[in-house]
Amino acid sequence: ALLREELEMAREFQNALLPSGYPDTSRHSDPLRLGFAHFYQPASTVGGDFFDLMELDEHRTGVLIADVMGHGARSALVTA
Repeated sequence: ALLREELEMAREFQNALLPSGYPDTSRHSDPLRLGFAHFYQPASTVGGDFFDLMELDEHRTGVLIADVMGHGARSALVTA
C-alpha cells in the first residue's frame, strides 16, 4: 500500500510538470499558426517523457520534447 501511495504521488508530481495551458496563437491571422493539445499516458504509473511550450515572442513558440530511455520510476526521476 505504501509503494502504491508513493507511485501515485510521483504520478501527480509528474503531471504537475506538464503544461497546464498553451501559448495563445489565436490572435494571429497566419494560416500556418499552430494550435496545441496533448494527451499524456505513460506505459506505467510514471514515465520518462516530458514536454513544454514557451511563448518566445509574439510570433514564436518554443517546443521542448524530452524522452528519457526506459519507463517507470527510474526514468521519471531522471526527467524530474
